[in-house]
Amino acid sequence: MRWFAQRASKRRVWSLPTLARQVSSSPAPLAACCTVRDSTSHSPNASRRQPRSAPNAKRICIGTPYVEELNRRERVFFEAAGFEVLGIQGLGLRYDREIGRLSEAAVKQLARSADVVGADALFLSCTNLPALPFLAELEVELGKPVLSSNAATIWESLRLVDGLPARGGFGRLLSGVAD
Repeated sequence: MRWFAQRASKRRVWSLPTLARQVSSSPAPLAACCTVRDSTSHSPNASRRQPRSAPNAKRICIGTPYVEELNRRERVFFEAAGFEVLGIQGLGLRYDREIGRLSEAAVKQLARSADVVGADALFLSCTNLPALPFLAELEVELGKPVLSSNAATIWESLRLVDGLPARGGFGRLLSGVAD
């Protein structure tokens, strides 16, 4: 847990997508569940960019499939990175298979239960959480940007290669990739 706080405190201006990528690609315990490992690195200047979908997101709420111990670690990580976490809701799942098999209804219910009034954005954590197809619909329903680990990873990857044409249907974050 110290590793997260130390690493995050060195870059207190990370954007949500960059944080999601760091959480997903780090070798620390939080990333042991539902990880995407990569060898991509980025400059500190690139990390300071905030996506247009949530340009001023400082107060966030988080939905995860994780158990409480991992939720606590995730909260520490995001707070050390300068975000105010208004709430975090987990499903208590321990295994990747369980997470990957979640239904559309379960993912949407997680988003609804994790949403907190006053949050600038909702972050759905875990690359194995099948949330990407429902982000745009959830944004309309909840009235705020909804980001997922996969959307953030895609956004950061596209940003690193100077963007590709924007794609619709995956929420605000990926609708404006080429900026």
